[in-house]
Amino acid sequence: IPGEMEKLIFEGKSDVGITYSPIPYRGVEFLKVSNIEMGAFSSKPKKWKDMDIGLIPFVAPMTPIEGSPSGVKGLDGWPEHLLERNIKYHVDMMESAIQLAASGMGVVFLPKFIANSFNEQVKSARKLQEIKIPDIGKVYRDVFIIIRKQDNESDLTKKLAKALRQIS
Repeated sequence: IPGEMEKLIFEGKSDVGITYSPIPYRGVEFLKVSNIEMGAFSSKPKKWKDMDIGLIPFVAPMTPIEGSPSGVKGLDGWPEHLLERNIKYHVDMMESAIQLAASGMGVVFLPKFIANSFNEQVKSARKLQEIKIPDIGKVYRDVFIIIRKQDNESDLTKKLAKALRQIS
């Protein structure tokens, strides 16, 4: 969870973190390594095509983000400053959100590479298809590696940054 990750790194309980919702925390720094395209997905995009955004049932994280300088309030990165949505299902895990969207019960907002990865593993009826939401356009989130301020960028951090750039 953003904020918790930064604390664990500061306390030395973790060496590195990856986030697209950085929360400022003493003793840690954020290295921007990439950005990822986000999207709204469901296995039944035609079901929601002409529906008002306020009626589309979204699946969203239960835990809000507090203190994000980007203004993002949810773990999924939805641009609330541009458009409110109807959250019908609150979940703790991205996998649960993906399964609800794959069953056609709602729409999930997540990184495109996650949807593509999921689609490689499922039958065509459950594949996630993007739903274009004109009011928000394309949404990108910067990806950061979190390290302790006193730590220099290590070989491991550089390799991790390179891998993150390849998937975005």
